[in-house]
Formats: sequence, C-alpha cells, structure tokens
Amino acid sequence: VALLRIEGGAYTPLPLRLEPVALTEEVYAVGSPLDPSLAGTVTRGIVSQIQQNEHSQPLIQADATIQPGNSGGPLLDARGNVVGISQSGLTDDGSHLVGINFFVPIADALRRLNIQVQ
Repeated sequence: VALLRIEGGAYTPLPLRLEPVALTEEVYAVGSPLDPSLAGTVTRGIVSQIQQNEHSQPLIQADATIQPGNSGGPLLDARGNVVGISQSGLTDDGSHLVGINFFVPIADALRRLNIQVQ
C-alpha cells in the first residue's frame, strides 16, 4: 500500500468506511484492468470470507472480479464508501482467474501507513 500526494485540482475523495464489511455484503471493485483504456471498470460481488494472509494481516475475500492492473483500486460498499483495496486474485494454473479475489480492509491499510482519519 502506498500513499500518494496529488498537487492542485479540485478532487473529491471517496468517503471511507472504517467499520468491517459483513459476510454476504455486496461490494464493488473499481479498477483499470489490463489496459489504461479500460479505466473505471466496475464489477460487483459479495463478501464470502474474512481471512488472514501468511503475515497474519486480514483480507476480505469476495467474488467481485479483479484483473491484472486492478491492484490498488478501491473496493466500495453499496453506498460508495471505500472498504478495501484490491490486492490479488487466485488462478487455477497461473493464468486463468477463478473468481476468488482478495482485498486489504481500508482501516488496516491506513493503520499500516500510520494514518489516522478523523
């Protein structure tokens, strides 16, 4: 996870939801899969599990489709609040995605960056 500072402009940030998502909650992954011309692609899915990675950090498991290039894009709840950040998807043999995707909860990403939201 990285934090970027953007100079100038009148950008409106997406609202953050620091409370955890619930199992079966509907979520939306936004990203730019495979090619910049596909920027703003949105897919819908549900949260199927909250688990931990090999470093004991929590991950949201959902079937909202992500592709190479989506990593770092927001995971939104039904109200448009950021609840996570796209991390990775599972493949069957290293090339075909199987619809199981993982997202870092936004509260955990902020905590790792030592950022406090008020």
